[in-house]
Amino acid sequence: MHLFGRHSAPAVYNFDDIRSFTDEEAVNALKKLADDRSFLDMVASYFLSDKHPLFQTFVKRRATQKLAGLLQSVTGIEDFQKRVILDLVITEIRKRTVSAFTSSGFDRLNPDGRYIFLSNHRDIVCDAAFFEACMAEHGLPTTEIAFGSNLLINRLVETLIRSNKGCIVYRGLDMRAQYEEYTKFSAYIRKLMDENKSLWIAHRQGRSKDASHITNPAILKMFYLSQRESGYSFSEYLNFCKIVPVAVSYERDPAAALMAKALVGEEKEGSYKKSKTEDLEHIMRGVTGFKGNVHISVGSPVDFTSFGRNAEAAAAEIDRFIHTHLVPGPFHYLAYDRMYRTDRFSPMYADDDEAEFDELYRHCEPDIYSKILLQYSNPVKVKTEAES
Repeated sequence: MHLFGRHSAPAVYNFDDIRSFTDEEAVNALKKLADDRSFLDMVASYFLSDKHPLFQTFVKRRATQKLAGLLQSVTGIEDFQKRVILDLVITEIRKRTVSAFTSSGFDRLNPDGRYIFLSNHRDIVCDAAFFEACMAEHGLPTTEIAFGSNLLINRLVETLIRSNKGCIVYRGLDMRAQYEEYTKFSAYIRKLMDENKSLWIAHRQGRSKDASHITNPAILKMFYLSQRESGYSFSEYLNFCKIVPVAVSYERDPAAALMAKALVGEEKEGSYKKSKTEDLEHIMRGVTGFKGNVHISVGSPVDFTSFGRNAEAAAAEIDRFIHTHLVPGPFHYLAYDRMYRTDRFSPMYADDDEAEFDELYRHCEPDIYSKILLQYSNPVKVKTEAES
């Protein structure tokens, strides 16, 4: 498939280091995981957290046997996603950490179409996981998911990512190498589009630590990198990609204190260097921590025609949807009032909310606490500004 019949010969790339697994590769890799006792024990321990100690040995044995059997019987990626990721893992995460799970806009998507879903990003795993659950629940095909190379912590994590339609965006390289990697990933996106496959990708590199949810125009420019010599304009190609904004809202953020610490580090030192285990700590906090009400809203493909080559204006249009479709909870309104010393949103939270917020965060050091207020207040701030 080529845009309006016009094209030039694309560069030839080997995508083996960034693509998701084939069915055969996934089956072989997952069978190896089924023999990895440490992995099975780690997953089983999650299911034990609410069990009485007297029953834990029995439950752990049953859980590891069930998981090993599932992994050994997987027939392909779709099967792995359905029986392991969706029916087992995400169902359990939602049951344990989510009060209410709602969504909107998915009924407007074409099951036979393909899109780039450009999403705000607060949780390393759950943003995409919950989105994919919504896709499946609405009878829509799941998408490829873009992960930063920093998350390839070990072979186990890489197996889980690439067996779950995960593709890799390499980061942290020198300027020339980074440009080449982004051009290559741009070409991979075009390959997905031509194969009628969709992609979920965050609207900026890394998560929004301050929860301002601002789209980086560089992401839109990256989509176009491999197509600059094709004869298509910037806006024309973005329209071809059918870019759909996605707004993910959590009532509570289990990693708020961890991200506040990073914000303070950036402010004091001018930059923040992660520890080797930090991404894993954030993953585990996000997966196991209480999130309260969760809502995911998807829009319609954005028409970029009027923006021409203006990537900043195009990014602002993505932000407009995300900001207006955020669903703040009591903690967000409470934090806004405390941050800006007002009672503007006092009807949106109760005394119990204030007591719980204080129990969770008042023990934090003042600079950390101020960043937590910033994180929780920003969704209210940007939503209010976008709707005014």
